[in-house]
Amino acid sequence: MTSNLETNLRNLPRAAALLAAACAWAPLGVRAQDNVGSTALTVYSTTQPGAVPADLYRPLPGQGNVYNGQAVPGYAMIRQERTVDLKKGLNRLNFRDVAAYIDPTTVTFESLTAPDATRVIEQRFEFDLVSTDKLMQRYVDQVITVDQLAGDKVVPIKGKLYLVGGYVEGWQPTDEVHEYDPAAQQWRPLARLPTARGALAVGVLNGRIFAVGGVGRNGRNTTAHEAYDIAAGRWTSLSPLATARDHLAVAVLGGRLHALGGRIDGSYSRNLRANEVFDPAANRWEQRARMPTARSGIAAANLDGRIVVVGGEAPGGTFGEVEAYDPASDGWSNLPRLPTPRHGLGAVTLGGKLYVISGGPTPGGSSSAANEVFTP
Repeated sequence: MTSNLETNLRNLPRAAALLAAACAWAPLGVRAQDNVGSTALTVYSTTQPGAVPADLYRPLPGQGNVYNGQAVPGYAMIRQERTVDLKKGLNRLNFRDVAAYIDPTTVTFESLTAPDATRVIEQRFEFDLVSTDKLMQRYVDQVITVDQLAGDKVVPIKGKLYLVGGYVEGWQPTDEVHEYDPAAQQWRPLARLPTARGALAVGVLNGRIFAVGGVGRNGRNTTAHEAYDIAAGRWTSLSPLATARDHLAVAVLGGRLHALGGRIDGSYSRNLRANEVFDPAANRWEQRARMPTARSGIAAANLDGRIVVVGGEAPGGTFGEVEAYDPASDGWSNLPRLPTPRHGLGAVTLGGKLYVISGGPTPGGSSSAANEVFTP
């Protein structure tokens, strides 16, 4: 858990500023950090010295300031000063390691060198800033930039988002294809799919988007396999999928597409263990070692040279199984189970980790805001 005090400051000349948390409330046991300036701590309690067992001051995991089921009697008043140097113009200051239960109204700002030319534009305090829910709430309806580590540098992730096929109102398969440009904040239609379908899977390889399988407008599975050339703006029909199915997953590994799992004609009582590999150079599908667990509504991603398959659904419930395919041995292995079993989820690898996002916790039309990460 991280507490974060954020203040935007604008000043004209270069100035030094002083921030003082004059009356911050915090649980007992707070220790000042060496790098935060001068600190004064006054503890108030109605109990006698030694009357409270030491174990009560140890918080229960995941319960914040709750100590063995009850609040610790007493409170503390903290006065802390932090001195910073500001450059001319707009400055943003982020302070961490502050009391979790600080009263934001007691935080004051004072310029030591140019009080008339410096002012606070915005100030806010947020607890648990790094949780998924907090981040999502903070950036609703805003355009965000996602960064990733590339060696010792941080670089933004660039690109466009493509929406290919799927179902429209009334569970009707569509042939619509759309492209979203984050820079322009605009969607635009692209060339339509040759075969309208829902519950298909897509993968991107060498500048082409591959659309595999799904349910056609006749309500039955299709073996359609078509590739969209992003630069040329046109679709090409390729070798049909060996096993017609829907609610499958596609992952790219070693220059090939793996079509995994799925079900027959929309029925998750007819789940499959299929693992079929497409070689674009030969325009040919080949069979590989089948998945240990038959399932559909799954997600798959390439993690460190292995394809990891997560989630899924069946009549008996959702799957927490996580299984990894190694193309070198043509074999499968088990990884730690998904903490929240679900189907209809998404999976992506970033920075050597696997992120598993959203999905339904029960079979059928359910949903969640789950976001869990696996670190090898």
